[in-house]
Amino acid sequence: MVTDGKYPEHINGVSIYVHYLAEEMVKNGHDVHIFHHIKSSLLKRTEIIQANEKGITYHGLDHSPMAFSEAIIHPQRSCHEEEIEQIFADLLMEIDPDIVHFHEFHRTPSNCIDICHVRHIPTLVTLHDYWFICPRTQLFTLDESLCEGPDEGKNCVVNCLAGDFVTRQYRKMTTLLPDAYPVRWIRRLRNMYKRIKGEPLGQNSFDPAAKKRNVYSKNKRLIEAFRAREALNRLALLKANLILTVSASVKEVFVRHGIDQERIVVNQLGVKSVDWIRKRVRSFAHYPVRFGFLGHLGPLKGVQLVIQAARSLPPEKTEFLIFGGGNDETRHDFKMGTRDLSHCKYMGRYNYERLNDIFDAFDMLIIPSMCRETLGMIGLEAQAAGIPVIASDIGGMRDYITHGLNGLLFQVGDVNALKRQIHTILDSPQRIEEMSRQAIQPKRIEQNARELIGYYGSIKMASPKQSQKSLVLR
Repeated sequence: MVTDGKYPEHINGVSIYVHYLAEEMVKNGHDVHIFHHIKSSLLKRTEIIQANEKGITYHGLDHSPMAFSEAIIHPQRSCHEEEIEQIFADLLMEIDPDIVHFHEFHRTPSNCIDICHVRHIPTLVTLHDYWFICPRTQLFTLDESLCEGPDEGKNCVVNCLAGDFVTRQYRKMTTLLPDAYPVRWIRRLRNMYKRIKGEPLGQNSFDPAAKKRNVYSKNKRLIEAFRAREALNRLALLKANLILTVSASVKEVFVRHGIDQERIVVNQLGVKSVDWIRKRVRSFAHYPVRFGFLGHLGPLKGVQLVIQAARSLPPEKTEFLIFGGGNDETRHDFKMGTRDLSHCKYMGRYNYERLNDIFDAFDMLIIPSMCRETLGMIGLEAQAAGIPVIASDIGGMRDYITHGLNGLLFQVGDVNALKRQIHTILDSPQRIEEMSRQAIQPKRIEQNARELIGYYGSIKMASPKQSQKSLVLR
């Protein structure tokens, strides 16, 4: 398996999923190796550090030659990086795997799929995000708005790395440096520079078309690099024996960007936490109704919508419990934004293995994501606990939240639409119990492992060692 980071040193939805999936594969008698990257200091040399835990062999690439944000800094290098590819090829020679299952590519060049292809090693790619299309992985711009895709590289430059040489260096610095107070001073210097030039401080423009033409004329070489990145990634992805997406929404996006829908199979992830989450029917006892939020405090997850909604909702009837973390600036801005809201409480970071206690603290979960969540794993976990979900009507959450049945959906980014759904609950709190009874039971990690083992066997039988044609599963 190939992923970016190792759980629990690196905590995100993918690392957690890969960790528990690997454990399940070992239980089924399989020999599992995980290639991942290690966050290390600049003074260390690049090397593979091997470890064995619970029967899983980890091959950690220490001091990786590629940065996490490589795709936005050096677009084509995120597709092809000789040092990592040589290390990866040597590892394949050492392990001699029957299957390679790719999960993340943030610091692994997509050309590693081709390395497996020329060695006739069957490959499976699970698309957990939009990295093959979007250098920032989430199709979400620096202006905190949805992006429809690269548009042959133009949108990448206009929305995420726009401007002249000085502006591009600013974008690179704010991408590479920790998003804390030093970045704030860099932003101030950048704003002074833009004032001197008489330009707007933000990305907004009264004439977006004119802005796009201007940026295009100044940055043709950079635009071409992003266009080439998308083309190279598409070619690499098509060399995989099987492509899985975690939701129908992700499949729609990749089909729209040139991947044949017959090559893609939707396979929702299994949830390990179902094993220890207590499922119970939630019911309204008395006001206030308690609404929970779990996630990063930055704009991507939409916590600002919860704060804006809370300002005009009665404190005697509502309580908002915010669980999550962020960088210094994000936490500071959040605390400043909620300091006069007595019914909006910050509960700090949360421990994944304490979900039962967290879920017992509120009646409904709000997932107000501003981006196209590929699945929204926390929503599945809440459903496993019998908690109804209020979610943005976008992305993978539509695969398992049916409006009015086990949750409520609202138009992405529309705080008034969110408030209307909250008022629906405040006016008829008995709906909490009605929707809780209809909460779905998510797929267990054991079932997901069995499905993947079936796919592994199929693509191995159809590999070039036995057939010159790749298997297409429908």
